[in-house]
Amino acid sequence: MNTLIRNYFKKHTVASICGVDSSGAPFIFSCFYVLQNNQLLFKSNPNSNHIQCLYQQAKVGGTVIAQNGKALHFSGAQFEGEFTGAAEEHGIQTSPYYMRHPVARAIPGVVYAIRVTGVKLSENTLGMIRKHVWTAGVEEQNQL
Repeated sequence: MNTLIRNYFKKHTVASICGVDSSGAPFIFSCFYVLQNNQLLFKSNPNSNHIQCLYQQAKVGGTVIAQNGKALHFSGAQFEGEFTGAAEEHGIQTSPYYMRHPVARAIPGVVYAIRVTGVKLSENTLGMIRKHVWTAGVEEQNQL
């Protein structure tokens, strides 16, 4: 993942994640996250509907949006990935999540991971749109 995209994810804290349930109905949830080694870590209740759905259908999409309040200057990252389950069950360290969100230690739940497989970062500055694309397994892609 290129530095520009990685820094964008480090700068922000909330993601919206979308998937489909076993009947094909869409669902979406928002969460605090941290990106660590192309793994998006987030904490949730293991009995929540979205976690149960993710175990049935692992493909996800999501967004991280900058909220600067300026209509002519905005940015957002759209990502796709695959839910891999509880982070610790796959040897993924959860300490980066708790370092970024220390109050989360007091909230019951499990830290889960999504392996990010692609990102499109869009930046709009006074009408000039720049896009940066990253795909897992591909060195670097051109700016659009």
